[in-house]
Order: sequence, then structure tokens, then C-alpha cells
Amino acid sequence: MEPLQKLVVTCRKCRRLHEIDRQPDDHSYTCDCGNAIRFSPPPSGILLPRTSDQPSTELLEMTSRSGWTGLSIRRTVLATVTAIIVAAMVISFWHGPPITWADLTGSELRTADLAGDSTAARQWLRILENNAAIDQHAEAAAALRRLNDPQTIAPLCSLAERGGLESRLFVIAVLGHIGGDEALPTLRRLFGSGDTAVVNMAITATTAINSPSAESVLLELLRDPVHGRNALPVIAAMRNDLAVKVLSQMIQRGPLAAPALREIGNFRLVGCTSSVLEMAADHTGDMAFRLLCLEALAQLDTLEARRGLVNLQDDSRIGWKARRLLHQNYNP
Repeated sequence: MEPLQKLVVTCRKCRRLHEIDRQPDDHSYTCDCGNAIRFSPPPSGILLPRTSDQPSTELLEMTSRSGWTGLSIRRTVLATVTAIIVAAMVISFWHGPPITWADLTGSELRTADLAGDSTAARQWLRILENNAAIDQHAEAAAALRRLNDPQTIAPLCSLAERGGLESRLFVIAVLGHIGGDEALPTLRRLFGSGDTAVVNMAITATTAINSPSAESVLLELLRDPVHGRNALPVIAAMRNDLAVKVLSQMIQRGPLAAPALREIGNFRLVGCTSSVLEMAADHTGDMAFRLLCLEALAQLDTLEARRGLVNLQDDSRIGWKARRLLHQNYNP
């Protein structure tokens, strides 16, 4: 299936957040308030490297022309993944190997030359505090990420909880990169925000922190089946060690076992292969769940997963499914 291109846009006039399917030959949209956006080529100042490890979600462009702020996201549509409004502009902080923002060109400040400069950090913080400087918020977030100044964590935590702040998603994303465990109390409170984009970004940032304390915070969130079901694809999309640990635990038991298993397959969390195999081979387990495990193994498509399917062909209850998946996926 060809990946669809989606656009997440926030209207500056009325503050509505829109997620729109965009076809290649479409050029404009209009908000309910009448404010229009026209698409144009992405700016050259922000580039993202692509590695084979990265998931299908990929930043394409950011534009603030015609009174709109937009993030264009390219992703494969997954049947079980609900609309995740995550502001993909900042997701590149964490995916795969360390990803850096491209050097800023022209008159823009080269933040790499200011590492360790607390004065520069304070200047960038003031930009993030200023709603009128929205066009510089992405640059400020990239700068603070590079500066990695521990003294900015407390001010960033304070900014993250300011509801009317235009740069709030960028602030939360920076906390995920440099905040560490110090940022977790703030991120945990943001889970209760009524703004879906804020909640998802807080979950993403918590997963990015990738510490035992962050794991505890996520497991506590996942105890609530309703909130947990929405959080699972956000966690899985990070595809880091913490995402693997959390989802491997979730498939062991409870009402979120099946949804967690689907996200493991959807986002191809290959680090979960052993856990999925263990559940598939459990003869005392529910047969429907074991069949889901086989489907996840086919999606993971690792050597270990293939061997597992081969070994399960003779299982009296689910062997037929293993044989079918092997035939579908590996026979010409």
C-alpha cells in the first residue's frame, strides 16, 4: 500500500488543529474560520537524515505561510493506529541513531558554536516564551537541544505547563532530549492535559528519556486501559529500548495485551521478537491471542521470527496459521 501524506496544521487565527489527507496535486486548504493555507516547497534550513532503522513516520516540511503553521507527515496508514497528533517536527530528536538538525544557513545563528554558552541558552528561552516569535520557535528548540544546558531544564518545565504557549510542543520535545528524570514529574502531569497533541508529545518525550524512572511512569499510565490504548502506538513509534521493554511487558497479561501485540507488529519492534515467540509457544494461552502472536512474528520478519514460525508449524492448535503465514510471506 502506498503511504499517504498527511498534514497536521494549526490555524493561527482560530487555533484549530487539523489533520488532513493531502494528495500530491492539492495545493490549498481553508480552515472553518476562513483562513487559507497554500503549500510551497519545504525550507532548506531543516533536513533530516534517513536510516533504514527509522519507522515510516517521516518529517517532510514545515511552513508558517499564509497565517498557518503546518507539519507535513509521511506515514504508512496502519489499520489499528488512531490519529496520532504528535508534531513530527521534533520527533527527529530521538529516532534511530543520534540525529542532528542541519546547520542553519544565511543569517541564522549557528548554535554548534555556542555549546555551553548559558547566555545563548537564556536568549533562546526568551524566544520560546514569546508567542509573537513563532517563526523562530523551531530554531530555538534546535538550539537548546544542541546546547544541552542543564540550567534550562527547570525553565523548560515551567514553559511546558503554560497552556497558551505557542511553542509548547517544541518545549516538551526538548525536555525529552535533555530533561532526563528531572523532567518526568512535569511530563507526567501533562498526561492529564485535554490537548491530544500535548499528551502525545509528553508520552513521546517520556519514552525518549529511556530510563528506569521513565519506564515506571509509562507503566503507571498503561494501567488505565482507556488512556493506555491511546498511548501504546505513541510509545511504539519511538522504537527505542524503552518502547521494547514496555510493550514486551504489556503482552504478558491484561486488557492491553492484544493492542500492544498489534503495535509491536505495526511498528516492527524487532527487540520484542523473543517475548512474542514465548507467548505464541505457550500451549496454555488463549488460542486467539496465540494466532495474533503468529501474525506479529510475520510482521517482525526477523530470522528468529521465521524460525519460530517454522517450529510452530506442528502445533496442534495454531500450526495451520504458521504454515499459512510461511506460505504467504516466503513462497514465490
